[in-house]
Amino acid sequence: RSWESSCSNNNNNNSKYNYQTCPNTNENYNINKVLNYLDEHKANIQDRILQSSSSRNTNDAEPSKEFLYDDFREALEWMAKEGVEKQSDNGDKFLFYMGPNNCNKDGWHIGLANVAAFLAQSMTMSIHDDACDELNW
Repeated sequence: RSWESSCSNNNNNNSKYNYQTCPNTNENYNINKVLNYLDEHKANIQDRILQSSSSRNTNDAEPSKEFLYDDFREALEWMAKEGVEKQSDNGDKFLFYMGPNNCNKDGWHIGLANVAAFLAQSMTMSIHDDACDELNW
């Protein structure tokens, strides 16, 4: 049986996309690929993204005191694997989406884009000002 023949179309009505899913794909494959990629780029993430500024009028960026790579990575892995329970009786959880498990094993790129979107939002709302509380404007 070839790899391609073990794939099936995912006709999940909850998704507007149809992905080729593979029943024998490790459920943590995408999570591990994204985390490994982030680890390989840890220095760039720390030096370019996890930067705060004491004033909005200057470009004096310095390493964030509140947002650290190791803490971010640990929280991301936990949210992708464990998640938090929804307020329902059926045990469903909110998980950080790391992409579809597909036969091409490239679904992790969607997970990586999701992390990038999360970090971009975090930069504008919290990291830039080293603010832990949400901003209410």
